[in-house]
Amino acid sequence: MPATKEEATNVQFRLGGQALKQLERIANAYELSPGQFARRILVEYLEDTERVRLRERLAALECEYKQLREDFAVSVEALMLILATEQKPSHDEIKEWIQTYLRSE
Repeated sequence: MPATKEEATNVQFRLGGQALKQLERIANAYELSPGQFARRILVEYLEDTERVRLRERLAALECEYKQLREDFAVSVEALMLILATEQKPSHDEIKEWIQTYLRSE
C-alpha cells in the first residue's frame, strides 16, 4: 500500500564516484532515474523478510557451532581423563555421561 503524501517524507543523500556511475547505468537499463531506482532498491531491501530470517538462522547456527566445539572439547578431555585412570567406567556410566553432558538441551 503506497504511503499518502502526509505519511511520506523526502530522504536525501549524496552519492558520487563509482557507486553513482553504477546506479545510473543500472537505472538506465530499467528506464528509471537514479533516484527512482535507489528508492526501489531501498524499499525492496527493507521489505526483504527472507534475508532477515536467513540472518537470524545464521546467528543461531553460529551459536550452535560454538556449543558443538565446546561439547567436543569436553568429550576429548573426558576421554583423555578416562584413559589416564586405572578404574575404567562401565558402559552404562559412559552412556549416562553422554546423555547428561552431550544430549541434554
